[in-house]
Amino acid sequence: MSAEPSHASKSHITSRALGQRTVAMARRAFATGALALVVLVGACANNPERLPELDRRFYYNLDASSDREAFLRLRDEDRQGFLEQRGLWQKWAALPEDQRARAAQGEVEVGFAEFAVFMAWGPPAENFLIRGTPYNMGTVLKLLLAQGARQVGDATQGHYVAIDARSPRFDGGIVTRVDAVSLGIVVNRDAQRFYDEGEDFWPKRYAIWGRLVAGQPGQIAYSIIDAKSMGKFMPPVFPPEKAASIGELAARLGLDAAALERTVAAFNAAVRPGTFDHTVQDDCRTEGLAPPKTHWARRIDTPPFYAYPLRPGLTFTYLGVGVDERARLLLADGRAAANAWAAGEIMAGNVLGKGYLAGIGMAIGTTFGRIAGEEAARHVRP
Repeated sequence: MSAEPSHASKSHITSRALGQRTVAMARRAFATGALALVVLVGACANNPERLPELDRRFYYNLDASSDREAFLRLRDEDRQGFLEQRGLWQKWAALPEDQRARAAQGEVEVGFAEFAVFMAWGPPAENFLIRGTPYNMGTVLKLLLAQGARQVGDATQGHYVAIDARSPRFDGGIVTRVDAVSLGIVVNRDAQRFYDEGEDFWPKRYAIWGRLVAGQPGQIAYSIIDAKSMGKFMPPVFPPEKAASIGELAARLGLDAAALERTVAAFNAAVRPGTFDHTVQDDCRTEGLAPPKTHWARRIDTPPFYAYPLRPGLTFTYLGVGVDERARLLLADGRAAANAWAAGEIMAGNVLGKGYLAGIGMAIGTTFGRIAGEEAARHVRP
């Protein structure tokens, strides 16, 4: 089971099936003429992807398939009343206007209940890349919560990795992860640094960088290194952008050249002498720079210069269902379900609050999987 209620992927199965039917009708249209073409247009009108962005998000948060079908048939001016009848519009309208405005600009908002993912991120979630399958839609999680399971965790927290922005929307896998972050600097689209790239060892920090990028304007960032760092990290599947100067690199990335040159110059000036060693928390740091770089800080001064564009890569969120020490599913009133157990990502929020340590997801799945299996077997044993 997975705790990844990815609204970005919820349309995929429906859209694929619709696409297959549409192709079949298109073929018939060529054979039978205009009448078939009218049917084809009607089918396309039922595609949720045609809806305005906000309406599309509401569509994917309707629980019943009959409600979703009815929502698609409504005129634009009738949808708000439909949503009001189901209480969803009131939840959106209850958020202060400044919070909605900040969400639209890319800032993180904390969400709630069945609207958690939408309210947690808002429009910025459109720029997330899903590292796994498009068919992992959070259906089981949403069903359990709707039936009274206790909700735990925060939809804005999770395993968010910084991956190459050129990756596919789904199924990019581990080869799209960019591991050069701690060896250089990371800037946003304004060519400004925004976090300590050398805060801790990479296995303890790699899964927070996607969330950090998600909090930046446009949910885009750039990992920048020079020739000294090449060969010191696992190369991702896409080659980096390469240039002979920082200004030329900025042009390749679509960044303001003067701004990036100033950022790199300020960083270089703040680097203090030390002994570089990427296998320990070395003494290579900056001084008088905000944010600082506390380890592995070396001047970016050896051409050629390289950059990887970064996007948030979502593996799973910490939103899930509550369990007890026997992996029994907890209900909203605190009682344990008599015949339901949970293990893995769908209950990881019981253990994980913020941050991540390499391998802990598998540890949670293995430990609670064994407990849940033993408990379930004991339940059915005569």
